[in-house]
Amino acid sequence: MKILVINPSPSELEYSFYGIPEYKTQALEVIKSWQIEEAQSVLERILKDGEKVLKKDEKIDVIAVRAAMGGTEFKNSVIATQDVKKKLTKLFAQAPMHLPMVVNLLNAVEKRMKGVPVVLSFDSGFFAELPQRETIYGMESSLARKLNLRRYGYHGLFHEAAAQEYRGNKIISICLEPRPEVAAILDGKAIMVTSGATPIEGIPGQKNCGDIDASIVLALAEKKKLSPEQINIELTENSGIKGLAGQNLTIKEVFERYDDKVKSAAEIILYRILLACGMSISAMGGVERIIFTGRYADTGKLIEQKLQKKLGVFDRMIKWTIFSKLLIEILAEDAVITILRKGQNSANL
Repeated sequence: MKILVINPSPSELEYSFYGIPEYKTQALEVIKSWQIEEAQSVLERILKDGEKVLKKDEKIDVIAVRAAMGGTEFKNSVIATQDVKKKLTKLFAQAPMHLPMVVNLLNAVEKRMKGVPVVLSFDSGFFAELPQRETIYGMESSLARKLNLRRYGYHGLFHEAAAQEYRGNKIISICLEPRPEVAAILDGKAIMVTSGATPIEGIPGQKNCGDIDASIVLALAEKKKLSPEQINIELTENSGIKGLAGQNLTIKEVFERYDDKVKSAAEIILYRILLACGMSISAMGGVERIIFTGRYADTGKLIEQKLQKKLGVFDRMIKWTIFSKLLIEILAEDAVITILRKGQNSANL
C-alpha cells in the first residue's frame, strides 16, 4: 500500500511517500511559498515527483493530510467527504491561515484523483475534550463562547502517538517543535496543555513569544502604533529565540551553542519547560514518564540532564524516553488505522 503524506502550513508544504507493509519512507520533500500557486498545480508537482519513487504497477492508495485545527468538531481522524469539507469551512475563522488551504488541497485531490480516500488527521483532536478547568479563560463567558476563545493544543498527533506507544497513567509529553508544547496525559487522555487559543501562548519557541501579559499587545498598539498585522509579526516571527538571541536558531541549536545570548535564551526556554512540568505534575498528582517528541526530540537528552537536577525527589520515579518517530510516519500510520476502521481499501493492506 502506498500513502502520499501531505503536511501543509502557511509558509511551506511538506510531503513524502510511505510504503505499507514495508514501512519505508521516501525522503521528505518541501515546497516553499507553495500558496502562491494554485493547489491543483502544487498537487501536479507532487504527483510528478511520485513517478520517480513509485514503480510502474504501483499507485497511491491513500492520501494522509495534516490539519492543525479541527476545533471541538473533529476529535479523531476522518475520511474527507463533502460533509467534512462543509464542517471545515465553518471553522475557517478559528484557523484562517490554515484551514482554507487544506480545503483547497482537498478540492484539488478530488478533481485529480477521484476515488482515492483522503484521511484528515487533526493536531487539535487530542485536546478536543480537555477538562473545562483547562479550556476556559478568566473572561466574560458569552464573549468567549461567541469568539471560540478557549485553550487548544497544537501538537496532539505527536503527544497522542507517544502516549499510545508508551502507555502509562501519568505522562508528561514535551514536544520539541519550532513552537514547543508540553502536555499532561492522564490514563491516555490530555488534561493540560501549554498552548492556548493559538500556538502563540505557552513556551517561547524559535520565533514566537510564548506567554505574555495581554497589556503588552495594547502597549505595542498605543505606544509603537503597530497595526494588528504588525503586532502578529512581532509576536510570531520576531520573538522567541530570534528575539532573545538576535539570530535564527532551531531548538536543537540553541541548546548546543554556548555564547551568552544563546545561553540566556536556552535558560529561559528550559525554565518555562520546567514550570510546565510542575504544572503537569500538579494536574496529574505525580508523574511516571517524561517523553520528548517532535522533530528535535533527540535534543531531549540535553534537556533531560538539566531537568533532572530541578525535579529533585520526583526524578527517582520518572522514566525518561525519546520518541523519535517523524510526523509523516505518524500521519501515514494514522491514515491506515482510519481506513481499516471504516472498512475501506482493507484488501490492499
